[in-house]
Amino acid sequence: MKAFNVHQPWAELIISGRKKIEVRKQSPGHQGLIAVRSTKTVLEDQCKRLGIDYNKVPTEVIVGTVEITKVIKLTQQLYEDLRNEHLSIVPYDEKFVGWRLENPQRLKSPILYTKPLPGVFVLRKEIAEKIQEAQK
Repeated sequence: MKAFNVHQPWAELIISGRKKIEVRKQSPGHQGLIAVRSTKTVLEDQCKRLGIDYNKVPTEVIVGTVEITKVIKLTQQLYEDLRNEHLSIVPYDEKFVGWRLENPQRLKSPILYTKPLPGVFVLRKEIAEKIQEAQK
């Protein structure tokens, strides 16, 4: 199973279904089920803007899974049109692509996962098995 890293509050917004598009400068190289791992970084200003208590978001854990169903090449107009789905306030960059996210599933108990690889990475086998077992 693959996973990707994302700062808080983005991990929380993805897993709660509020963030439906992840904006990145690279394609995930993967479509289908993927685990969402929150990094150690909590963007307090974004938490406040989006009504999330930054003291309560989990960090350095797998919070759940989501499906990447489509990769969208974002134009400036499309980036603006989809703002309510990606929730980002950073200025548009011509390298942006959007990962369409569907079917978020929160784990009942987040799984600690420190020292991951950057970007999209393959989970250690025992962690992937824990996630699969937790979702049965």
